[in-house]
Amino acid sequence: MGFSADLILPRHPDEALAKARNAQGKGYDILVACGGDGTVHTLLPALVNRPTILGLLPLGTANDLARNWNIPLNLNRALALLTAGRSKTVDIIATHSGVFIAGAAGLGLDAAVVKRASEWRKYGKGFVPFLLATWVEFLKFRPPRVSITAGNWHYHGPAWQVLFTNIRRYARWIKTTPCGKLDDGLMEICLIPAIPKSHLLTLFPLFLSRGFREIPGTRLLSATEGVIESFPPLTFQGDGELIGKTPVAFRVLPNALQVMMPPPTEV
Repeated sequence: MGFSADLILPRHPDEALAKARNAQGKGYDILVACGGDGTVHTLLPALVNRPTILGLLPLGTANDLARNWNIPLNLNRALALLTAGRSKTVDIIATHSGVFIAGAAGLGLDAAVVKRASEWRKYGKGFVPFLLATWVEFLKFRPPRVSITAGNWHYHGPAWQVLFTNIRRYARWIKTTPCGKLDDGLMEICLIPAIPKSHLLTLFPLFLSRGFREIPGTRLLSATEGVIESFPPLTFQGDGELIGKTPVAFRVLPNALQVMMPPPTEV
């Protein structure tokens, strides 16, 4: 079964979003993002709580969303999925200012890495800038003090990393939470407290293979909303893009995005 399509090559994110909104307004069945997590993030305002289905051809650096949505990284198979797949709804995380996150929002070390890697992208492409930025920022990073409230749960103190996520794995390999689901109306909050750098280094192979829960003191919980504050304000990232500063409130929008995924028998 074939299909007709219009190809758009936007020059910058604002143009991409404008074209996506125009396509959605014209009643297109599927909007196909040719890119990575940042590309999907850019298009979310045109897709959240709308009838248009998101298709994805993974051409990004990490492709975390494609990996968590079981979309093949092979482009021929991903293209075939646009007609052979099935639409599935997934939850979206939204900030109090109306920014949408499809995968994970992070504050702490990962936001510092994203900022550094973004500055280095003009010197190199692919995953290399992120790997180099990770080690540079790890050596200089000092865990900030944060305050988190989610339901009846509260935390105040230093933290290496805080994640609000709807996916089980990010940065290609790292397992974030063991029980997160795409469509359960909940987001998973992962807090890594301040522990010595030497201890983190010794644990690196373990939490890379088995997840953040292997780091002593890590706290994992499920929630529908949460608030994080810090002093001074800290930059946070969403889907690999720098999107704001604390304080910020996150909440789940259940089943707010339609994504073309493999049929259940192929997952």
